[in-house]
Amino acid sequence: MSVTGCNVEILNPNGSKTMFFLGGGTVTSGGIAIFPLSQHADYTEFVTTAQAAGWKIIAISGEDYPDYYEMVISAHVAEYAKQGTKPILVGHSAGGMVGLFYAKDCPSDSFFDTITLFNVPLIYPYTDNLLFQRVYDGVERITANLTIIMSQNDPLMTWKLGNFTMTNAIEAVQNSNEKINVQIIDQAGYQHSPFAPTDIAWKIIGHSVV
Repeated sequence: MSVTGCNVEILNPNGSKTMFFLGGGTVTSGGIAIFPLSQHADYTEFVTTAQAAGWKIIAISGEDYPDYYEMVISAHVAEYAKQGTKPILVGHSAGGMVGLFYAKDCPSDSFFDTITLFNVPLIYPYTDNLLFQRVYDGVERITANLTIIMSQNDPLMTWKLGNFTMTNAIEAVQNSNEKINVQIIDQAGYQHSPFAPTDIAWKIIGHSVV
């Protein structure tokens, strides 16, 4: 990912409900890279199904630090929130990291009805950037209706930061803020992607939001 800054892609612009979507990517020396939807073949069915169900999808991609993503998200969602029903925010993997930073750093924003983050690297041992090493730090500031979905079979569940494990990070989140709902799902086929080959993401998003 060589482009810095953020790109905003709008799918199904006439949809009656609005979903902000932060997809997967990677953590780099330039910040967090979120890849465009076109680079995620496993997202195709979810995105198609969501559009058919009336969702307008605002997909944000790029490469930058969390504070810039937060500025872009806040600027765009403020406009959509004025149109009636509050949007929702969905994040996956690196996009889940960005979504969690947003929830931590912008607790006064009440633009989103729900924030649902899948397979979030709550610790990231493969960088020397302290901000990204302990993503779970600061969750006590979150006031949003936030759910974190993790897969027991996700390889990132084996990550450690010294002796501190992903399980320790999950427990730290649960103990720091009772408003955050953390679910760990153990289902065959569900590893790092909740979109394919399982449809975990749609079962949660499609059925929990009217």
